[in-house]
Amino acid sequence: MNKKTYISLDGYNNLIIELNSKKEQEKEVYKLISESREREMGGDTENTELQALLVERVTVREQIASIELFCSTVNVIDLDGLPEHNGKVRFGSSVTLLDYQTNKPIKYTILGERESDLKNHIVSYSSPIGQAMLNNSVGDVICIEAPKGLLEFEILDISKKI
Repeated sequence: MNKKTYISLDGYNNLIIELNSKKEQEKEVYKLISESREREMGGDTENTELQALLVERVTVREQIASIELFCSTVNVIDLDGLPEHNGKVRFGSSVTLLDYQTNKPIKYTILGERESDLKNHIVSYSSPIGQAMLNNSVGDVICIEAPKGLLEFEILDISKKI
C-alpha cells in the first residue's frame, strides 16, 4: 500500500515553476546538442562537449520525470482553505515548542517532505519531530529519539502557517 504524500498549495506552485524551468533547460540542452553535432558533423564518441551535454540531457529528463510523477500523485492542501485549527497540531500548523534541554522556545512549521527546510524551521509531517507534534495540543510534552539521546519539548502555541 502506498502512503499518501502531501504538499501545500504554495509548495505545489513552486514545484510547477521548477518543472517549467527544467523544461526550458531541456530545450536549451537540446539546442546545444544540435549545435555541437553540427560543429563536429557526427563523431559523438570523441566530442567531449557533446558527451557532457548528452549526460546533462539525461539528468534533466530524469528530474522532469521525477517532478511530473510526484505532481501526479501528491495530495495538494490549500492552507488558506483550512478552518482554524481545533487545538491540535496538523499539516500547515506553526508550532512553538519549549526545548527542555535549552529552556528556549523554537517555532516549527509542518509542511510536506519536499518543502522541509530546517534552516527556516520548516519540518516535514513525516519527520520524527513532525510525527511527534501531529495531533497534540498546547501543554502536551513530546519526546523524540535522536542520535544524541531523548529530546523533550512542550507545545506552547499552535497557529495557522503565516
